[in-house]
Amino acid sequence: MIRPILTFEKAKEEFDHIVTDFSQLQEKEIAYIESHGGWELSDTQLLKGGGKEWIIEPLRELQPLSYQVLKEHASEYMVGFYWFRPVPHPACPLSNMGHAGFLVVKDRVIWVRAHAQEIITGSINYFHPSIRESWLKRAGLWGVSPSVAAWYPRMLVGGARFYLSFENYAELADRRWKKTILPILEEKIPQLYNDGWPTFRCFLDSSLPDDGSTIGDQLYILEEDPEKRVYWVKDCNFKQMYYLENPGEAIDAYSAHTLLQKEGRFDFSPWAKPW
Repeated sequence: MIRPILTFEKAKEEFDHIVTDFSQLQEKEIAYIESHGGWELSDTQLLKGGGKEWIIEPLRELQPLSYQVLKEHASEYMVGFYWFRPVPHPACPLSNMGHAGFLVVKDRVIWVRAHAQEIITGSINYFHPSIRESWLKRAGLWGVSPSVAAWYPRMLVGGARFYLSFENYAELADRRWKKTILPILEEKIPQLYNDGWPTFRCFLDSSLPDDGSTIGDQLYILEEDPEKRVYWVKDCNFKQMYYLENPGEAIDAYSAHTLLQKEGRFDFSPWAKPW
């Protein structure tokens, strides 16, 4: 069953504490962050940086449609905290903490998470400049999910923090993908694997978070690609793939469409060229 996208009302039920300013953090939250990885990769850094206006400013020139939607419709930036048991037993104390930053757009929780290892490893540089210098300039990923456990959020630019291998989608399309799909990709992409690591990776999936069907649009990048192309696979059809001309414009139009929850499926074909 496909669960609905998390709304702000539901998020307020699932979070134990929500802040809109760094000064509102509780002592136990501060202590937990300091003892579990520190502040550098915490979403609270986006609050300290300046919140919503600071986060969306890089989109103004490169993603103008999305910038305007966020400026007009997005809430202030918030960070929610929740405590949970390391094992699901009532006798076990609520000793673990998760926290995640977000905006609310038309009652949907839009996760806007801090950068993680992609800054250290340099994988942020795999992205086309129109994406890297806008959506990923000050945040590591954007997306929606069904709960506050925001793992692998979908529908917006996911960045390198949670981008998925093409293998996940190839297997969804065909259980015999190693015989039917893999040879096609290996012919197109000689560097498909780097020491066993799949280099063709999905950073945006238009499907609903729990949707396990093949219906949807996936945008891919190829690591170490000097052209920084963005590739489009529609409905997991790897036998007919495209790359996007002016990918920044295409992603801007798609993102504005998605944030506003417009009816109908967005069409990438005006920007698509057969690959």
